[in-house]
Amino acid sequence: MPKSRPVDTAPHGEPAKSIGSIVNDLARQFKVSFDRQAHSLGLTRPQWQLLLHLNRHEGMTQTQLAAALELSVPTVANLVHRLVARGWIEIRIDPAHRLNKYLYLLPTAHPLLREVHHIAQRLELLARMKRNLGAVRRKDTVAAPIANGRRAPAPPKDRNHLVAVPPVRRKARRPGS
Repeated sequence: MPKSRPVDTAPHGEPAKSIGSIVNDLARQFKVSFDRQAHSLGLTRPQWQLLLHLNRHEGMTQTQLAAALELSVPTVANLVHRLVARGWIEIRIDPAHRLNKYLYLLPTAHPLLREVHHIAQRLELLARMKRNLGAVRRKDTVAAPIANGRRAPAPPKDRNHLVAVPPVRRKARRPGS
């Protein structure tokens, strides 16, 4: 019969948590706290993450955003259409290449993003941890993800000729369908 290793215990006789468990618990608690506060602004986690990412990287495609946020393209498409309907982002197409659609924040989103930043500043410990982890991550950065074997098109240098796409009006679902 193999010997069992003794269980490390905390001062009160409880099993000690691994560093991975502690980090995981902290991340979960910060997410829950941030989500509760962002919910008061009418935002879900994927919505505020998308808005913040677009704030830093305007002109991304939905495919690029999906890769950056680690979400599926259909999920990002649904988020985008909701945020377009709220008047916070717009879709612009390149008339020369009509399949290329780029996402941009509208001025109405900036006050909302300031509120999200205020929430984040209240969680200063999280910001400090992020900076420390960011320094480690920069050392391990890899090339941008490639979708379908090809890189997504970069937005044109001259953004003035892009055309805004009007919001898509979807039919309301009938109850029970």
